Amino acid sequence: MTTVLVTAGPVWNLFRAAPNTSDEGNVVERDSATLPPKSGGGPSSTAVADIDTPTLAAERIQPPEFVNTTAAQQATMTSVVIDQRNKLPTGDAGEEGWQSEAFSEAASQRLGQFAKWLAEADVLDETALGEWCHADATARLFDADSLPIEFQDELVTVARGKAAAIALTERPPRELNLASIAHALQARRASWHHARHAKFKLYRVAIDGHNATTEQFVHLSGSATGQTREYNSTWRFAWSQRDASQPPKIHRIEEERIEVVTAKRQQQPWLADCTASLMSAVPSYESEWLNSIPHWLTRLEAAQGVYNFGYHGVAIADVNSDGLDDVYLCQTGGLPNRLLLQRLDGTLEDVSAAAGVDYLDNTRAALFIDLDNDADQDLVLTTASGVILLENDGQLRYRPRARINSIRHGFSLAAADFDQDGQLDIYVCVYYGDNDAASELPLPLPYFDARNGGANHLIRNEGDWKFTDATEPAGLGDENFRFSFAATWDDIDNDSDLDLLVVNDFGPNQLYENEAGHFRNVANQNGLLDGAFGMSATIGDYDRDGRDDIYVSNMFSAAGNRVTTQPNFKSTEDAATREKFQRLARGNSLFRNRGDGTFDDTSVDMNVTMGRWSWGSLFVDLDNNGWDDLLVANGFVTGQQTDDL
Repeated sequence: MTTVLVTAGPVWNLFRAAPNTSDEGNVVERDSATLPPKSGGGPSSTAVADIDTPTLAAERIQPPEFVNTTAAQQATMTSVVIDQRNKLPTGDAGEEGWQSEAFSEAASQRLGQFAKWLAEADVLDETALGEWCHADATARLFDADSLPIEFQDELVTVARGKAAAIALTERPPRELNLASIAHALQARRASWHHARHAKFKLYRVAIDGHNATTEQFVHLSGSATGQTREYNSTWRFAWSQRDASQPPKIHRIEEERIEVVTAKRQQQPWLADCTASLMSAVPSYESEWLNSIPHWLTRLEAAQGVYNFGYHGVAIADVNSDGLDDVYLCQTGGLPNRLLLQRLDGTLEDVSAAAGVDYLDNTRAALFIDLDNDADQDLVLTTASGVILLENDGQLRYRPRARINSIRHGFSLAAADFDQDGQLDIYVCVYYGDNDAASELPLPLPYFDARNGGANHLIRNEGDWKFTDATEPAGLGDENFRFSFAATWDDIDNDSDLDLLVVNDFGPNQLYENEAGHFRNVANQNGLLDGAFGMSATIGDYDRDGRDDIYVSNMFSAAGNRVTTQPNFKSTEDAATREKFQRLARGNSLFRNRGDGTFDDTSVDMNVTMGRWSWGSLFVDLDNNGWDDLLVANGFVTGQQTDDL
C-alpha cells in the first residue's frame, strides 16, 4: 500500500493508493508516484511513503518566494516572472508585430467555445460544428475504437495511434467531411453520461497571409456507469478567413497522435483523498492548513517572514520506531512547523511542541536522516536564519546539536555518504545569490544560462555532531552560482560511489562525478546539461536494463513554444541560441542511461515532455507490475478565473 503526500500551498492532501495485484509485464505511461532515490534521494515537491507499513522517504522542493508586498506589487511581480520565463511580447501582440500571438489569442478563445460545445452539447451535429468549421472542411481522424492496445490489465486499457508511424497492420486515420467529423466526435462521446470535460491547449502557430496553421493538445474525458474514458490527442488545424466580416474558421483537421485510456470504475478510485480522515484529530488542520498564504499575510507581522506562496517542504520517516511513517510539515514564518505522529488507527497526532520541533522560523526544507548512527531518525532544517541539525534522543524528543548560520534560506536538502567514511553528509541547495530572501524577484542573467544564483554547500559530517563545509575541497565550487532548486545522489557511473546531480532553474544542470571523494562536473560530456527551468529530478530504471535513468522536471510553456518558433523571434541570433530558448519551453526531460557514462534524451520518443509547470516528478511502480511509472506534480498559482481550477 502506497500513499502519496502532495503539497499545494498551505493545504496538505494525502492520497491512499489501492494495490493492484495484476502483473501483465507491459510498459505503460501513467501518472504515478516514485520510489525514494538511493542514499537520501533528491528533493521534489512530492513525498512518498507507506502509511500502513514502515518506509522511509523524504523529498521536497520549494520554488522562489516573494517578500511581503501589497496586492498590486504582487500582481506586478507575478507578471514579471512569467514574462521573464516565457519572454512573451508585452502590450498588444498585434501592434508589436506579433501577429502570430494576436491570432493565437483569438484562436484560443474560439477553441474555448469549441471545447465547451464538445463537453456540454446534447448532440454534436454538422450544423453546430459549422460555427467553427467551414462547410467544406475535411479531417483525418483515428477510429478511436480500433487502435492497437499498448497496455491492459484488470483495471486499465491504453490504446495509442500515431499518424507518422502507422504500421501495415494498423488502421490509418480516416478521411472525413464535415458531417462525418461531427459523427466521429459524437461517437467518442457516446459512452459518457456525465462529468464531461474538453480542453484545447494551443502550442504552435504559423501565419501565411489570411491562412494559419495551429497545433494543439486536445483532451476529452467523461464517465459512465462502470468506466471512465479519456482521449489525449494532438490535432493540427488549418484556418482560413474567407469573409473579412467573419472570424477565421477551420478548413482542415489532422490528428497526429491519440491515446485512449479506459478505466473500470471501482468502488473507490485509484487515489483516494484521505486527508480529512487522517487529519481529523489535528487542530491545526482547519485552523492553519486550510487557510491560504494571503490569509496569513493579513494576520501575521511582516517581520515573521510570511511569503506569498506556500513553498515549504515535507519530510516523512518513522521517528519513534513503531513501524509507522510520520510526517513533518515545514511552514512559513510565524506558523509553527508540525510533527504529526501516525497512530495505529491511521490517524495523525500533533506532537510538535512535545518533540521540540515547533519552530516558527520560515522553513523551506526538512530531511530525516541518521546523523549519529544510533539507528533513529535525526532532523535537518533549512530556515531563514541557517541550517539546524537536531538529534533524536530515542524518546520522541529532539534537541538542536549544531547550527550553520552561514547557510541561510536553503531551498532543499539531499544526503549521502559521499566520502564513504560511514557518516551521512548533506548537500544544501541555495537558490538566491545573496544567501537571503530576495527583496525582489530574482533577475537571472542571462536567463537561459544564469550565473548569478546562490552558492550551494556540501556539509561534511565529521562525527560527534561536528560538521565542516567541504564544498571547495571536494571540487563542488565549479560553477557554483546557479539558481539551484534540487539535488539528488546516485551512482550514475556504477563505480560504487555516489555522484551528485544538481537541477537548476534558468540554465543547465550539473552532474558531478565522484572520484574518490572529489567531484568533477561532467554534464557537458554526458548529455545531461538539459538547459531549462529545472525544478527537480527523480532516478529510476524505466526500461529495466539495470542502469539508472533520470527524469528532470522543467516547465512546459505553450506560449513559449509558440513564440520561440516564430521567424521574427531573436531573428538576429544564430540557430544555436534560438534552440536554447526553444528548449526552455519544451518541458520535462527523460534521459536514458546508455551504460557508457552518457545519456540519450528520450523525452520526445517517450512522450513525457508535457508535464506542464512541473515542480516534482517521481518514479514508482504504482500498479505493482514491475515497471517504474511517473507521477508529475505541477501547477502554480490558481487565479480567479474558474477555468484555472
